[in-house]
Amino acid sequence: MMRTTLDITEILYGLVNVPEVTAIISGSTYRDERPENSAVQDVVCTSTTVDNEPFQEGVGYVNIHDPGTMPNHVWFKTVTGIIVPILKSHYVRNDYSLLVTNAAGPIKQEKQQGYFMSIRVRLKLYYNN
Repeated sequence: MMRTTLDITEILYGLVNVPEVTAIISGSTYRDERPENSAVQDVVCTSTTVDNEPFQEGVGYVNIHDPGTMPNHVWFKTVTGIIVPILKSHYVRNDYSLLVTNAAGPIKQEKQQGYFMSIRVRLKLYYNN
């Protein structure tokens, strides 16, 4: 069956919605977006693209949000240091593999106060019939 961006988001969410991550954020983990005007630290998983080849390739993001007025470099480094190894080179035989291609930030949020780090992940997915 063809995979969609919803599948990629679900894979990423399943990997980061774990006690190692949830214990160090004051908020929650979400799919696609976080609540508007969230005043806590959240992690959001989303996907932007996936092709329709027999061995599908797609791109997803794990975004780490902090509502502070200034970037909290120590906290961002700590959370990124926990999440990247969870995602890095993750492989499930005959299903999918992940590769972290970069981690950028902190980036100032546009619509509300705060900053975020963005971890970009390239996925290769088997087209399972």
